[in-house]
Amino acid sequence: MAAFIHIPSTSSDMEYLVDPVALTCECRDWTERRQQFPRSDPRRLCKHLLMAISNEVTIPDCLAQYEETFMRYSNFEDRGFPLAQAWTTVRIKGQDYDIFLPPTSRDSWINIYSDDGKLGYHRFEERWSYNEEPEISDEILAVIHNLEAKVRDKKPRQNKIDIQDHTTVSQYSGNQVIICPFCSMEFTPEDIAHRITCPVCGERLDGKPSTNTHQPDPWQAPSSLSTPWDSWIMGLFLLIGMAILLGWCARM
Repeated sequence: MAAFIHIPSTSSDMEYLVDPVALTCECRDWTERRQQFPRSDPRRLCKHLLMAISNEVTIPDCLAQYEETFMRYSNFEDRGFPLAQAWTTVRIKGQDYDIFLPPTSRDSWINIYSDDGKLGYHRFEERWSYNEEPEISDEILAVIHNLEAKVRDKKPRQNKIDIQDHTTVSQYSGNQVIICPFCSMEFTPEDIAHRITCPVCGERLDGKPSTNTHQPDPWQAPSSLSTPWDSWIMGLFLLIGMAILLGWCARM
């Protein structure tokens, strides 16, 4: 039976109806971005759900393993649990660090939380936020690289039936379920409608690379001659054409 709680908005006079058992909320963050995550995934928790859990001092059994993370960082309540692609907790020199990869491989900033505060690392520019490099930067970067490698090598869940290249499907409560081959999230066809990309990780649901590989189109004519031999032949034809044209003009 649902046990709804009214949680006030932090930015307006509104209140949202939250169910801390089913882990549902009426806010846009939850309905547009988080509801596709299963109950066992902390990314399902918007800030209102985190407030409800904190107020009730009760964490659902399916999320019990994340209790320490919830309680350590009250600032999660500002935006909800990070919509990370992957995350891990490591202890470095007696200090716990929670490292969150960004939601997709195209996003830039990696967030690192500890009792001392929050750090940010730009994965493409390879720099720390505000140029404040921590003393344990090498250790953190080693963890980040391992975490990124795990995400790249992550395979779809087993015992699924392959269809349409690498996309997988399964059956859940009699309904077809689509499995994203990159983040292994499960969706019904109604969840994703006609979208070809995963609404969670942003990758293609058919398992193909999302980036343009710039493969040449075999049906497209080349825009320019590719070899000196072709250029020489073209020049010869031009000379012959000019000679014919001059001969025709001389007879006029």
